[in-house]
Amino acid sequence: MKNREQKIFVFDVGNTLIEKPNNHMNFELIQDLFTLQKQGNLIGLATMRNLTMLEKLISQLRFDFIIALNGAYVICKNNILIDSPIDDFELIQFLNILKSKEIQYELYKKYNITNSIEEEGCVYGIKIKNCSDHIDFLRENFHSFIFYSWEDGKICDVHSTNTSKSKAMELVCNYYNISLQNSIVFGDGFNDIDLFKLCNISVAMETAPDELKQVASFVTKSVSNNGVSWALKHLQL
Repeated sequence: MKNREQKIFVFDVGNTLIEKPNNHMNFELIQDLFTLQKQGNLIGLATMRNLTMLEKLISQLRFDFIIALNGAYVICKNNILIDSPIDDFELIQFLNILKSKEIQYELYKKYNITNSIEEEGCVYGIKIKNCSDHIDFLRENFHSFIFYSWEDGKICDVHSTNTSKSKAMELVCNYYNISLQNSIVFGDGFNDIDLFKLCNISVAMETAPDELKQVASFVTKSVSNNGVSWALKHLQL
């Protein structure tokens, strides 16, 4: 079905393809990604963002697959490969603890972000804020969740241990019948570490934490300096 030379590229979004809070890629990057597709390669996204947050990006380029909500929702073309929301019982227990400790949170659903569990739609991820004093306690008491801290623990993304970017990427590669030896990942965050360990070539952005750079094959320039395009040319990908 697919030849051995075909490659599969997966990109984080914020501070990789776009500079926050902007939701648009620059023209040079769009052209470079389009060229990858014209050469017969596949390109996709792997992000903690939900589908609504990706709309502007998707309008600029037709991606072959989307790994959204840190791997809890995955779609290839029009085929849903993963649709795995957080278990309701575990979610309620977790939110009760957050409320008791007065920790602010946002619930990530497929198409919206809310503060209320009562609103329609399943919850796929949770963002908690100003939680640095409570992270250790939460990790020790909720083993079914994985915690990705940002900004020195001021912000933390929480997802089920049943889902991850790497698990989703393995499924995508199987779907397209492409070997992981032909996989390339670009990213900038802690939630990319498992994906960096999985893919054959891993490119960390200049602004990525040291923990990600340590497992990367290559470190490129920042998104403001068009790091993805620079790495594609430098590595001759």
